[in-house]
Amino acid sequence: MPEELIIALVVVFAIGWVLFKLASAFFNAISETQKGLAGEIARMRARRFEARRTKFAPLVRIALPDDLTTAEREIRRAEGELERRRTNTVWKPERPPWEKKAFLKQPFSPQRAFHSEMNIGEIDKILRPEAVPWSEKEAVILRQKCEYPHAAPVRTDQRFERFSWSPHLISEAVFEFDSRAIREKVVRRYFEVERTRVGEYNRRRLDILSRQASLINQIDKWNAEERTRWDQYADTNSRLFQEELAKYRQHSEQYAKDCIEQQHKFETVLEGFKNGAKEAVLERVEFVLGSLDLPGSVPRLWNTDYDEDQHILIVELGLPDVVHRPPAKFVQQKIGMVAKPLNQSERREFIPKVHPAILLRVGFEIARNNTGNTVKLLVLNGWVEFREPTTGLDTIAYTASLMAEPHQLVSLNLRDVDPVAAFNHLHGKSAGKLIEIVPVEPMLNLRRVDSRFVDAKALMAAPTLP
Repeated sequence: MPEELIIALVVVFAIGWVLFKLASAFFNAISETQKGLAGEIARMRARRFEARRTKFAPLVRIALPDDLTTAEREIRRAEGELERRRTNTVWKPERPPWEKKAFLKQPFSPQRAFHSEMNIGEIDKILRPEAVPWSEKEAVILRQKCEYPHAAPVRTDQRFERFSWSPHLISEAVFEFDSRAIREKVVRRYFEVERTRVGEYNRRRLDILSRQASLINQIDKWNAEERTRWDQYADTNSRLFQEELAKYRQHSEQYAKDCIEQQHKFETVLEGFKNGAKEAVLERVEFVLGSLDLPGSVPRLWNTDYDEDQHILIVELGLPDVVHRPPAKFVQQKIGMVAKPLNQSERREFIPKVHPAILLRVGFEIARNNTGNTVKLLVLNGWVEFREPTTGLDTIAYTASLMAEPHQLVSLNLRDVDPVAAFNHLHGKSAGKLIEIVPVEPMLNLRRVDSRFVDAKALMAAPTLP
């Protein structure tokens, strides 16, 4: 009995499942049929709609331009440019630059009594002639063009550029129909979409035209305001330019004046020197002495005198005290250059060369600048200031004297000469080995000396170079 019931239930279930599938297939077939009919009906309606729309289309005129996107892009570009100009445009007046340099007069080393400790190696520098003698420097100065070498200020105003912008032309969209040939009802049915698009286009067009008009007003206002600001800027710049130009001209004139004054001075002195005028000769000798490049261990003290009738030039020079303050030799060590005293042999070899070397160098420089052979005889007297051990008083004594004709000195090859031998060859007088200060009688000096010493204050009272 139970088995028969189970079999019956299985049979019933199978029959039900088959019936379900058959019903589903039936309903699916009906649904697909309905969809096909609906689609066909819709296509028929669409074809009928298009046919009737095509029939009425000649009676409707539609113009829908494509200008809005381009117009909006041009507006954004112009708005960005206007904002950039508002931010970046600054009218800042500035004084035009120009190079201001004063006329550099020919430098001369002033007289000075101070001198540093002598390095014995400096004898070579003492005997080294000037690379450019004073007469050549003088010639360059006299040929110099007295024009200010730097350019005048230039006015460089920023340019004002109007912001010009032409708005993009936007055509109006059109939707028109002949109401006599077609009814409004038909237009709404078949052309309402196009009429809506035309309306939306024209509304956007009005908005864009309004933006264009507003932007044009902003540009016109900016141009007017900036022009006013630029006019003020240009006026200020013009004033600053005129002020700087006036300063430049004044400075240029002063430069030329200073240059011409120096040229006139040197030219006058040179002509006076050639003519043997005493004041001119002494002043030009000051130029020569003031232009010498001598070691810092050599005092820069001198007195000069000139005999116009005999054409004799006397130069008295301050010399370093190499007895009480002997030269040293400088040796390179780990800590640097170290000064060491000379031994006895070195003292006997080098110290006697110092004073003759200085007199020969000074005599050589004066002689080779003896333009026009004005000086016929040159007398050089060297003196030393020292403290006299026997009295404890500051004393000055002549220690070297030389009298020679200029051509004798010019012919010397100073770089290779033995200063002692050359000095003796020219019959110079010196204190010999200079183990102690031994005064010598000058061959010819500036004043008659009754004792072997001269007044120190009077001898050192030498004028400073101009």
